[in-house]
Amino acid sequence: MKNINSIRLTVLAAVLVMVLGASGRARAAADDQLVFMTCQPDICNFGSTSSAGTAIVDLVVGSVSMQANGLTALTAEHYVVWLTNREFTNFVYVADLPAAGQLPQVTVVLPNKDYTHVIITVEADGAVPAAPSARRAMGGELTGVVPAAAVPAVAATAAPVGSFDANAAGPQDLFLSYMPDVCPEGVQTGVGTGVANLGTGEFSVQTSGLDAGAGQKLSLWLLGPNLENSVYIADLDAGGQLQPVFVSIPAATYRYLMITFEAEGAAVPATRGPCAMSAVFANEAVLGTAVVGAALEPTAVAEVKVGTIVETAVADGRFTTLVAALKAASLVETLSGAGPFTVFAPTDDAFAKLPAGTVEGLLKPENKQALTDTLLYHVVSGKVMAADVIGLTSASTLLGKDVAIKVDLGNVYINDAKVIITDIETSNGVIHVVDTVILPPAEVPAIVDTELPVKLPETGAILPDGWAGRGLGLLLLVLGVGVGGSALRRKVRKS
Repeated sequence: MKNINSIRLTVLAAVLVMVLGASGRARAAADDQLVFMTCQPDICNFGSTSSAGTAIVDLVVGSVSMQANGLTALTAEHYVVWLTNREFTNFVYVADLPAAGQLPQVTVVLPNKDYTHVIITVEADGAVPAAPSARRAMGGELTGVVPAAAVPAVAATAAPVGSFDANAAGPQDLFLSYMPDVCPEGVQTGVGTGVANLGTGEFSVQTSGLDAGAGQKLSLWLLGPNLENSVYIADLDAGGQLQPVFVSIPAATYRYLMITFEAEGAAVPATRGPCAMSAVFANEAVLGTAVVGAALEPTAVAEVKVGTIVETAVADGRFTTLVAALKAASLVETLSGAGPFTVFAPTDDAFAKLPAGTVEGLLKPENKQALTDTLLYHVVSGKVMAADVIGLTSASTLLGKDVAIKVDLGNVYINDAKVIITDIETSNGVIHVVDTVILPPAEVPAIVDTELPVKLPETGAILPDGWAGRGLGLLLLVLGVGVGGSALRRKVRKS
């Protein structure tokens, strides 16, 4: 549990991008990707594991902008930003990273190759390096990657700040972080994401790594290009979140979203307090017509009934196999109870990855106990949100056996199952969606090591010794599909 805040800031923004993507708010794609930069061991071999940053990458036009925090100070060397693939064989020099860690948007020429990562390397002072060094200080993986089209040759240059019509632009996804040029007094370990829709006056944020301290609270503000035109939005809750709110906004030009420390008690601060962290719009947001946010409050979806875990899974449509399994295992009533529960829910596609006949075998009445054990291995007692999951290394399931939790390249894994959607809240807990069925550990390892292939009468499949996925092999044996499997199960128990 050590360095839990560091671990949280390492992954939270990446997890939240998945959350926002699931809700339809995020628009990360090949032409506008929000990337969270971290110092993960498989990429990073220099500097501090607590360093983190954010980048916006557009592979269509070849633009990159970035804010990096916590980098180790250098002497006679400097940091350089690159686009590359996982093997570091395709690479494009983007720019030298300024000392403050903030890279304004630059545009570079991208040859027609695959790019999967944006990285920061340590290079000697002098000419532009021909290739990235092996000393990598930070990296982030691009999502939704497609082969980049050849970009017209343009000189790398800082893009001028433009403007957009904030009344008509719709929601803007923003990364909140330490920005020394805006608030040098800010919290370097703070990070978060936000959604701002100036046209409707709607704002929401999620943060990590901020502690208001005794007698203080955190508040959200909207500010102009020179930190003028201050508009108080709302106070964050104790967990660093702000659920969607609607506020009135005067007609003006805005550029920054900022979280500040304010004295506890005052309903609306008269002036903005010290800055904790901030976010910047890609261009200046020109609000030509004042917005009366209060008039839109009745449209908030406040009366929608939140269902139980089972009701939510049924309504979603991606968990038909899981729901059928819960019914066959008589667990519907359990997961419809008060809870709270945390469910790592495999999709229909996850079940489809199992060998042919496995799901049908699990759903048979004689295999109810094995099915129940498998399902309970996906459930943890209590409501464990994504921000808490990423701070753990394991969790005890209702089966009584632990699952391992790890973070790799900004992705969270439960054993070998990748978490693809997080924080689907229900009335009795929370659902995190996984892409693989999580199988309980083998209880009798000697079975797996047998040299005899076992034929499964229901499928005609042969399971040889050493087959990949030994936990699955044991599960199939424990299921006792057919007479031979049942006999083998009895023999194991006697021994």
